Amino acid sequence: QVRKLNRQLAEDLYAMRMAEMTRERLHRGHDAMAVPLPPALKLSVADGWCYIYFAQRDSMVKIGKTIDVAKRLKTLQTSNHGPIILVAATLSHSALERAVQQRFSHLRESGEWFRLAPELAAYIDGVKRGLNPVSLLSDEAPTEHQGGVE
Repeated sequence: QVRKLNRQLAEDLYAMRMAEMTRERLHRGHDAMAVPLPPALKLSVADGWCYIYFAQRDSMVKIGKTIDVAKRLKTLQTSNHGPIILVAATLSHSALERAVQQRFSHLRESGEWFRLAPELAAYIDGVKRGLNPVSLLSDEAPTEHQGGVE
């Protein structure tokens, strides 16, 4: 029961923050989900809000967090041999990164790199479709997915 309440609280906080940021972005004439954020909405480590991103290299996916997705991808690319492709990113609290990594810990290959199994591909697909990333972590979330990340 406590887990359910904690999950509901996290979902409510996520929805409120996303709605607030979307309203602010639309008020300023920006696309609601475009990157980067306008200066008034710059993220900081102090407030805990960041982007949780999924970057793919071959059959591996890095699950990480950053304040600047483009800058982080550039850094990742310079330290990797093959091309790295951003497959999804979502604005969230930084605590989500650890929760996602724990949920898929059985797929961990090295550090923040995970094997792209169907259940991880399904989670990423849900994030890409704009579903709440906290809700997708629940045991009731679908885990079947055909193919890789589209």
